[in-house]
Amino acid sequence: MNIQDFVKIIEKEFPLGAAVEGDRVGLQIQSSEEVHNVNIAYELNDAVIDEAISRNADMIIAFHPLIYMPLKSILDDNRVGRLTAKLLKNGISLYIVHTIFDTYKEGTNILFMRALGLEFSSWLEEMPQYENCGMGVIATAKQSLKVEDLVNKVKSLCNSPLKCNKFDDSTPCNRIAIVAGSGSSYISQAIAKDCDVIITGDCTYHKFHEAEGKITIIDPGHSEMEQFVPEGIHSALSRLLQNKLEISYSKLDTNPVVYK
Repeated sequence: MNIQDFVKIIEKEFPLGAAVEGDRVGLQIQSSEEVHNVNIAYELNDAVIDEAISRNADMIIAFHPLIYMPLKSILDDNRVGRLTAKLLKNGISLYIVHTIFDTYKEGTNILFMRALGLEFSSWLEEMPQYENCGMGVIATAKQSLKVEDLVNKVKSLCNSPLKCNKFDDSTPCNRIAIVAGSGSSYISQAIAKDCDVIITGDCTYHKFHEAEGKITIIDPGHSEMEQFVPEGIHSALSRLLQNKLEISYSKLDTNPVVYK
């Protein structure tokens, strides 16, 4: 398939305008005119590229951007330069979906919500220009849920330590905001929409202070919330491309954070 035709198909389903302002999404590296074999990954490191090479992939679709700041040079002594050169050397193009998959109708936040056994109520931040699209979700439990129950569900699902506010079992847990990844900037919107809890990552000490008495924060970590993304992208693209290309996805753990 011609790479420009491939891009048109992708961007019809995942419009670039649905990305968060300033995000780096779309075709980041073009190494050839054709796409035959796609490998999907959460993000790039050497192992992910080696896996793509072993699978004869000529395109990687990644969630996290490789190139975020303008490239001033491509050198082996930094991660972005080294990986960019490795992609070019091996004829592998790179397409980034990041927040256009976050806002997708079957995207990052919906996947995490379903894995927790919650039900969709509404988008946290709606995008009226796009049908059934938004950043973050507001979810509800199928049955009455205490905050401690939700904390335990999240801890079990994410298999990691987590941070949360002090709470007691009288704290309501009816409206649950979910913003996977780094979503502390959406806490005020969750409060404004009368959410009892927000589940999101990368929350700082002072964010917990700001939220005290207003909303319960559950922070299980960044990649821990986005663990379902590669398989989710694979499912969406398989439906979209209908066997026109060979598509696989990586199960490699690229999380640089370990817990001791």
